[in-house]
Amino acid sequence: MKFKKLRYNIIVVGLIAIVSCCVAFPLIVGGGNSTNQGQIDDPGIEDPIDDPIDDPIDPEDPDDSDDEDEDDGFEYYKAIDLIDYSVKLLYSGKGYSSTYTQTCLNTADAVGAKITVPQYSKGKITRSGNKSLQETYLWSTYSEIGADQTQNFFQFYYTDKDNDKFIDGSTANYNKDAMTYDASSLQYNEMSYADGMNKWLVLYGDSFPVKTTKKDTIYSDKTSGNYREIKVIYDVKNLSKNVKEFFGSTGQMTDINYTGLEMVYKINIKTGKMYSVTRIEKLSGKAAGFNAVTSCTTKQTFTSVDKEQDIKVPGRNA
Repeated sequence: MKFKKLRYNIIVVGLIAIVSCCVAFPLIVGGGNSTNQGQIDDPGIEDPIDDPIDDPIDPEDPDDSDDEDEDDGFEYYKAIDLIDYSVKLLYSGKGYSSTYTQTCLNTADAVGAKITVPQYSKGKITRSGNKSLQETYLWSTYSEIGADQTQNFFQFYYTDKDNDKFIDGSTANYNKDAMTYDASSLQYNEMSYADGMNKWLVLYGDSFPVKTTKKDTIYSDKTSGNYREIKVIYDVKNLSKNVKEFFGSTGQMTDINYTGLEMVYKINIKTGKMYSVTRIEKLSGKAAGFNAVTSCTTKQTFTSVDKEQDIKVPGRNA
């Protein structure tokens, strides 16, 4: 009986850790599409930390040729001022397109046993005016107890602030390698813009939720070629309520303690345009009463900045 009880506890905490794959983007929903997809290929990753997923090859500044007459003095800006300028250009400019990759490791501990569940995602984030679209392909290489509960599906979030619209949709009929999905099988949820943002708290396509201040620590600031790379450790006490509460937005984790946020900004010193942002986030909390720890690394690479984008609701405006 003790063995059965122990095994039951491990199963429970394993399922909770899987279902609580809390990612830095709001990617997990409670819909019926959160099931394994039989067509997903095992990417053959041995170390999910060092080699999380196939990161697309970084483009060579697709916008650079159009900006030869822009200010070339961004290398002399103060680090905080340059970050602020580059972020404002993303959200106050005409629009941007980007790709991203993410790896999250979720570890739960119960009755002396630990289970670690990796959750991967990649996709696109596009913004134009007050519209945004985030498209995400989720999968996991976990194959132990409760593997059928890992998140394997396509998910999107569409916002239209001017017309008070928020639409999210998902389908388990997708191919994460080709980054395609069956539009006819998408299930939609529609609500007001305010209700959508109140539900998910943070969407990076909608706004940038982190403000760099003097309370944060700039631990590296280097220039190489046309790029300046600035690394910042953020004072978690100074972060917005939405950032700190985001990981609990699904209701699957409680007593969350957001313990760390680091960001690496790569900015073009000729144009001041953001080239990439890498986030490293850490937190602890409880899942079904058990202690759980989550760490996530996300890299967003910008392929076009300050240019209008064509944004449509997936499956509806083909």
